[in-house]
Amino acid sequence: MSRFRYLTVLLLLGVLAAYVPVGAVDDLYATLSKDARFATLVKGMQAAGMADTLKGAGPYTVFAPTNDAFAKLPAGQWDALSTDKPRLGSFLLSHIAFSNLKATQLARLQFLATLQGGRLAIASRNKKITVDNANIIEGEIPAANGVIYVIDTVLQPRRTICEVLAQDGHFTRLLQALQAANLTNTVNSSAPITLFAPTDDAIAKLPAGSFDALLADVPRLTRELEYHIVPGKVMLADLQRLHSVPTLLGAALTLKIAAKIVHVNDAVASEDLPASNGIIHILDVEIAPQ
Repeated sequence: MSRFRYLTVLLLLGVLAAYVPVGAVDDLYATLSKDARFATLVKGMQAAGMADTLKGAGPYTVFAPTNDAFAKLPAGQWDALSTDKPRLGSFLLSHIAFSNLKATQLARLQFLATLQGGRLAIASRNKKITVDNANIIEGEIPAANGVIYVIDTVLQPRRTICEVLAQDGHFTRLLQALQAANLTNTVNSSAPITLFAPTDDAIAKLPAGSFDALLADVPRLTRELEYHIVPGKVMLADLQRLHSVPTLLGAALTLKIAAKIVHVNDAVASEDLPASNGIIHILDVEIAPQ
């Protein structure tokens, strides 16, 4: 090859190289591997045999916990997961969705299905997006087969509303009532709902014997429980902008806002407890339809 042709080829290669990044972005696995913030996540993916998944065609949206996020896990949890390959794989798949979502698209969602089979609760407030209990601290890191969002907390497997109530331990009487009224499946349905949940202490404030009498009157019990259920996912911030919300019973709950505290009829509603199929608000007293 002549010197002229040699220089021409070098020049052409240089021109082409300037455009290589546009069409040769690394895949998701390579992108994560090259960022030291995700060393723990990548090590877990290697142990679970998931590298090929994130090298595949996708597209995938990955919610990637940082090393600091993994460090916040309860002592021993990550070590136990790392030695159980099937469980580890399922755990990590709950951080991946089959999609390629821009932040503007993600912010419009309430839930997002994962490769693990569960759903992530999505919320957007003040231009910040949360995924379950995690904050997105950096977004839209591009890859050839998807996008990465950096999160500050490891996502835990999601539970249904009844599972959240049971694990909390303060709603044993409500769970007893839901079972007696055969409404457990309704509360655990895939359609998102909002449950206004009186605690055991709230129910204990009822007149003596009234709760047992209610359990024995299933039609009345069913009506009262349906009065606690609102179709769709309604966050506390949403309630602050409303005067009432319709319930599964048909009767509406009356809302009043005082000093940014949400009052539902005569009860105070607090918390946004997330579940795989909706949201739970805690009530300090029991409410009943008129």
